[in-house]
Amino acid sequence: MTEPWGQRPGGPQVPMPQQVPGREPGCLIVCVAFVGLLGTLALASGFGQVDIGLVIFGLLLLAGPVWYFWFVVGRPGRERRAAEVRRAEQQRRLAEWRATRPAEQVNRHADPLGAARWLTRESAGCAFLGLDANDKNWVVAHRQQAVLVLGPPRSGKTSSLIIPSVLTASGPVVSTSTKAEIMRATARARAKVGRIWLYDPSGTEEVPAGVLELNWSPIWSARTWDGARAMADAMVGASSAGEGVENGTYWSESSKTLLAPLLHAAALSGKTISDVRRWVSRADVVEAGRTLEAAGAELAADDLDAVAAQTEERERSSIFASTRIVLTAYGSEQAAKRSMRQNFDADKFVRSADTVYITAPSHLQNNLAPLVAGLLEEIRDATYRYARSPQYSDRDSNPVLWALDEVANIAPLKKLPGIVSEAGGQGLQVMACLQDLSQARTRWGTAAEGFLSLFGTKVVFPGIGDRATLEALSMMVGDWDRPYLVFNTGTGTTTTYGIPTGRTQAQSNNDSWTHSTQREARVSAAEISNIPPGHALLVRSGHWSLVETTPYYSAAPWRAALERAPRHIEPHGGPDHLPYFGPGSQAFADRPTE
Repeated sequence: MTEPWGQRPGGPQVPMPQQVPGREPGCLIVCVAFVGLLGTLALASGFGQVDIGLVIFGLLLLAGPVWYFWFVVGRPGRERRAAEVRRAEQQRRLAEWRATRPAEQVNRHADPLGAARWLTRESAGCAFLGLDANDKNWVVAHRQQAVLVLGPPRSGKTSSLIIPSVLTASGPVVSTSTKAEIMRATARARAKVGRIWLYDPSGTEEVPAGVLELNWSPIWSARTWDGARAMADAMVGASSAGEGVENGTYWSESSKTLLAPLLHAAALSGKTISDVRRWVSRADVVEAGRTLEAAGAELAADDLDAVAAQTEERERSSIFASTRIVLTAYGSEQAAKRSMRQNFDADKFVRSADTVYITAPSHLQNNLAPLVAGLLEEIRDATYRYARSPQYSDRDSNPVLWALDEVANIAPLKKLPGIVSEAGGQGLQVMACLQDLSQARTRWGTAAEGFLSLFGTKVVFPGIGDRATLEALSMMVGDWDRPYLVFNTGTGTTTTYGIPTGRTQAQSNNDSWTHSTQREARVSAAEISNIPPGHALLVRSGHWSLVETTPYYSAAPWRAALERAPRHIEPHGGPDHLPYFGPGSQAFADRPTE
């Protein structure tokens, strides 16, 4: 784009249509000429003979009106036909040009979804962003760049970005949402390449036929002490433990110190997360302590002893109360039911093309956020392990796509800034959706100030009202020197009086041009807030442009892909069978010792 958009006062005048000469004078002239010709012929016949001269005179008299009819009265019709010919030629050339555009090629392909995936992957991308507003080219985010999506509710973030990105991803996808809209729109198409999972710890969504109900527990990742600490950090960080109280950081860190050894003890003894919740609710960790001592887990036992035995009663009660907040969701029968026996292997998932849909209703997000954050932490850890393995290739292996809608509420990962900074080089692409940066500041504090730098690709939808967000984006786009040309003209008269008599006068015309520049923002905050409908602002690597958004329910590539998708979800296999880990198992015997 070379010119900003938006309304401009005093715009160009609308050209008035050219006046077409009226036909009434022409008709009058023709009638008079025709009557004159008849009169001339009648006069000639009255003399008994036809005078050739009079006939020629009459024909010449009639030639004027005929010429008038053909040249003047018929001119609008000729111009209209010529315009129609030019318009038809323009439409033909436009159709030929559109036929070469990627979106049309994908739409006409026998497998539109496969063509879209191929085109996205060949562009070294994973997340689809839209079509270039000028040349309609396919625009994607590079696989090693995180994507930050900003836009108010109902601005098109889900329909125009999240769903198309889920459809075009060649590798595994994790999608978070408040409802099953994304799953209903993409599951049939995604089922052609991999298994479809639904993780709904609230049990509010119906599981469609062909979809695997995902059962997950933080106990599986707690088989190792480091895994238990990472899981406790993710779950406590996503909860409200320590918020709104004095020394909140101390209480949240103390909750991590208590929860990590309890998770590890449950993994070592074959217990469930419900047992961990029972230990916390009753403030009774004797059983967990014995398990850790018997297993030789000295580090975990020391942390548990530091909280349970070496703190005074009042402080210890507060720590247990904070930890209970983290595990509140497991007081629900639905959440407890989906944690009894895990059937999802994250290490297998990151090597597949499966899709995991995570739903969390708005009114339960505070309770369910630790569970969502824990599952994402397990997938992230598996992704990084795969990226470090010899089987992984930066060029050939497909990255894992996190399509996180309403990330500040559904999946409020405390370590999101750190994940975004390192994920690109470890096989994970993060697409995070926020309403504006004020929402990020509320959740991540001062760390949110660096989001525009951490996320290499920014997509901004119209309608943002937060002034700080708009000004930050305008500053990131940068300034330019707008050229100005000033034309000055003047006319003067000089009179000179002589002595003793005489007077002289001289006139002069003075014209001058002045060239200057003025530093202005390339795109002002007001213009960013009023992006043209059907478009979004794309900012990355110091460059900016407009992209045409493609809602999945109306844009040609996605409409064709979804119409040709199977009518039902075709299963690609059953759930995973994870080995038993507990006393007496081989995995327990082979576990690394601390």
